[in-house]
Amino acid sequence: MKPATRLDVVIKLRERDEERTRLHLAESERALKAAAAEAAAAHERTRTDGRRSGSAAEWMLLDAAHGRAREDAANADQAVAAADKKLSASRNQYKSAYQRAETIRRIADARRAEIIAEAETKERKELDEVGVLRYALG
Repeated sequence: MKPATRLDVVIKLRERDEERTRLHLAESERALKAAAAEAAAAHERTRTDGRRSGSAAEWMLLDAAHGRAREDAANADQAVAAADKKLSASRNQYKSAYQRAETIRRIADARRAEIIAEAETKERKELDEVGVLRYALG
């Protein structure tokens, strides 16, 4: 059983922050994946050429649609860049939260080791005193 320290409450708070930033990181990764898929689909739409023999009005309409598809692809690329930036920021936040939590965990572990060592020293002293008393009486 681990002895309790005053840092246990701080550890719980840091771990809660770490969990929150981890979930935010996962959401950012999902958003980047979705933006990349949308960009790939938009680029695929720009590659298709629906022109065939027909009237000039149809060609103008298809040309306008193709221009719109190019704009959509550019917008999708911008969305991917923004999602990538957000993911990078989320990674940095998670890394920072993890390091803060890990630091507190290590400090608490060191303090627990000190508490255990003190308890063992106290127990050894008591056992030595009992042994001395039994020897003196025996």
